[in-house]
Amino acid sequence: MFIAASNDLLAIWFDLPVLAITVVFRVLLLVLPPVMGYVVYRLMKALTASGAPRFSEMPLGALTQRSRFGPAEPAPRADNPRRS
Repeated sequence: MFIAASNDLLAIWFDLPVLAITVVFRVLLLVLPPVMGYVVYRLMKALTASGAPRFSEMPLGALTQRSRFGPAEPAPRADNPRRS
């Protein structure tokens, strides 16, 4: 939204009409939130399936592989005494 407020400057920099920039931002306003929601959903599903305690420790392969049998059981953590 902050970038959309400067649509007149963007129109000058990219040599486009202001209306074209405004239409692009209107479309992005509707399309971008569901797309980003899906991306975050997939990242969190991969984090859960990998069993990594933190997102920074999740292997890259967890993002690319799909399980045919549902999510994998998370690996036991040392700070969780209920799991063996």
